[in-house]
Amino acid sequence: MSIYVIGNLTYDISYQIEKLPVCGETLLANERMVDAGGKGLNQAIAASRWGSEVHFVGPIGEDSAGEAIKSRIKSENFRNIELIIKSVPTDESIILLDSVGSNMIVSTDAAAKALVIADIQRHLGLIKRTDTILLQGNLSQQTTLECLSKCKNFQSRTILNPSPIGFKYDEILPLVQIAVLNEVEASQLGKSDDLDLAGKYLLELGVEIVIITLGPEGALVIFEESRFQCTAPKTNVVDTSGAGDAFMGSLASALDFGYSIEESVKLAVNIASLTVTKRGTSSAFPSHAEIKNVRKNLFPAKNI
Repeated sequence: MSIYVIGNLTYDISYQIEKLPVCGETLLANERMVDAGGKGLNQAIAASRWGSEVHFVGPIGEDSAGEAIKSRIKSENFRNIELIIKSVPTDESIILLDSVGSNMIVSTDAAAKALVIADIQRHLGLIKRTDTILLQGNLSQQTTLECLSKCKNFQSRTILNPSPIGFKYDEILPLVQIAVLNEVEASQLGKSDDLDLAGKYLLELGVEIVIITLGPEGALVIFEESRFQCTAPKTNVVDTSGAGDAFMGSLASALDFGYSIEESVKLAVNIASLTVTKRGTSSAFPSHAEIKNVRKNLFPAKNI
């Protein structure tokens, strides 16, 4: 069981405020937190918490933010990690978090966009032997397309989280087996506010399975001939910042552990729901012991 994550890293600065600001409004923060983040790193950490063999490659700058990220991830259980040093600043995210757990996020992406296929080329032998390849929308369109094109003939499962939507995915989506999007992203890429129609449009492009995350409502899974929705448990929401990445990493690991797609989505929804009860991004992800407990409670008969 192995997962190869190719993606971005960010130095996250979070501010706790009573309410999100409106245009022109100045607010004072109640609390400031820093963490290592970025969709790529977050999803790799979430997957590794399962005990999966996780490999990660991503770009940082040669600066204090990059050094802080290096220090933070030493405690994570990666099988292999390579941080590609780029001659641009390490990417950062500013996260505004209100009293009910809603957030606004603004990120830079110079380092992510500086990652090129040559940085990944020497890893292709290992990637070819990997069970699952996990990517997001933070890298450049060209790098994402070239990477998936090279992986097309591998036996690996490909999962793409096309977020943020910074370019067209028409050439990219036919190379993907599983696409995971939130409601807004699904409507944009699927060209319809009707999520079923949006999902079917993405299937017509060549995606095998479309998963649309619905926040507190769980997730909708759309196949060629069927669909199902997995509901989320009721929780006390503190911070939603890392929920989507917790879902992605858990989905990849659950599939790698041998759970069905239905079981994997249910597990991912429940672990994402547990994540939002804590403050932070990757620091809020459930521990290995907590994940084992979720697995045991949901599927006690499964000895996986």
